[in-house]
Amino acid sequence: KVQLRWLPFARDYKKAYDNDRGSNTGGMGAFAPLTEMSFWQKRFVYRVVGQRLLNSMAAMGIPYNGILYPGLVLTRPIQVYEFNARWGDPEAQTHVCLLKTDLFKIFESVVHPQAHIPALRWRKGFAVCVVLASEGYGNASEFPRVPIHGLEDAEQVDNVVIYHAGTELRNGVFYTNGGRVLSVTAWGRTLEEARDQAYYAVNFISFQGMQYRTDIALRTS
Repeated sequence: KVQLRWLPFARDYKKAYDNDRGSNTGGMGAFAPLTEMSFWQKRFVYRVVGQRLLNSMAAMGIPYNGILYPGLVLTRPIQVYEFNARWGDPEAQTHVCLLKTDLFKIFESVVHPQAHIPALRWRKGFAVCVVLASEGYGNASEFPRVPIHGLEDAEQVDNVVIYHAGTELRNGVFYTNGGRVLSVTAWGRTLEEARDQAYYAVNFISFQGMQYRTDIALRTS
């Protein structure tokens, strides 16, 4: 039986605009952990989607070492629409903000499959990631390179980390360089607290044509 460690379930937002409108994208934001999954849904994913798949691969002589990231649709029954042989993005940003275990030690155990995978320790609470994208992201394939303002102020917000996705540094100034530009990620004791911190930091940042969703991690019920 292969060693398997699960990350918290996360929800991502694929559509470009609020209320799931617009084109599909690589992801406009995410939050973790996802609390609305039932015990039986989690049990199904653990036993069928995860453990059975990896055990079958090992039995066929093609053991998998690394991060395997399933994309799920929470229908009845649960549907798996993709497997990524990498971390999900922007879900990874929320996971890293919550992870307390040394990430290098985790990767080291993957590189050396005989090594023991360290116990994964998680920060209590929630993490929310808001993606700031270039104008037209989701439809356009080319984007203008424009200066980004307010990064230093945003980085001073408590419990916030800003991940660079599509930027370049010119003479000490960051410019946009792609569709998804920045991932503003925050954590808090509650989902609402993490969301408020993320959007508070977003308010400091600006660049020409900047677009983002305003409904990431917004409770609708």
